[in-house]
Parts: sequence; C-alpha cells; structure tokens
Amino acid sequence: MNYRDFQERKKFEHIFYSSWSIFLVMALFFLSIAGALSLWSRGRAIKAEIAELQAEISEAKKAKEIGVKKLEELGMSGGIEAEARGIFNLKKEGEELVIFMDNKNMSEEPKGFWASTKVSQTRVWQNIKNWLGW
Repeated sequence: MNYRDFQERKKFEHIFYSSWSIFLVMALFFLSIAGALSLWSRGRAIKAEIAELQAEISEAKKAKEIGVKKLEELGMSGGIEAEARGIFNLKKEGEELVIFMDNKNMSEEPKGFWASTKVSQTRVWQNIKNWLGW
C-alpha cells in the first residue's frame, strides 16, 4: 500500500464520516420511520372502516330477512288486509275499532293555552285543543 492509496482512503473516510453524510443518513432513517408509521396508521384506519362496513352489511342482511318475511306474510291470504288494518286502523262493516293509549304518551302538564313556555308546532295544536276543552 503506497501513500497515494492511503490518501484516497482517508479522503473516502473523510467524506463518508462527515457531518453532512451522517445528517443525510439520519434524515433517510427518519423519513423511512415516518413512512412506516404512516402506512401503519393508514392500515388501522382501513381495518376500522372494514369492520364498520361489515357491521352495516350484517344490519342490511337482517333488514333484508325482515323484509322477506314481511313480503311472505303479505303474500298469504289476508296479509295485505291485515297490514292495511294495522297501518290505517281500518275496520270491516259491523266491527268496532278500539284504540288503546299508553299512559306514557299522556302528558301530565298543566292545561291551558299558555301552560308551557316552550311552544312548538306540535304543541300549539295540542294547546288549542286543551283550551277548547276537546
């Protein structure tokens, strides 16, 4: 090994171990760590979205089963008539219709038109009916 080889080797070591090269290597290291963390968080977000979509799929399957059962019931004799009676409170000739009201729906608030300070569209009609005594 001659002196010229020694100088070239020193020059290589000087460049390789310089502060700029160490800074460059550290920057590349941190960029690779940041990329890996980004991919990891993105993967977690995708897994969470997949789980949410699977839950929606299972709910849709349950709704489909309920709809198919209801459709089969409507296809039976008297199914449409029973559904119309349930929705619109229809009755046949000679029958009487009785409607039961829950106590939960009955309000125990004071009666009168200005009984409540919170006046909404639904309460206005109720207050008018209470005021008229219906």
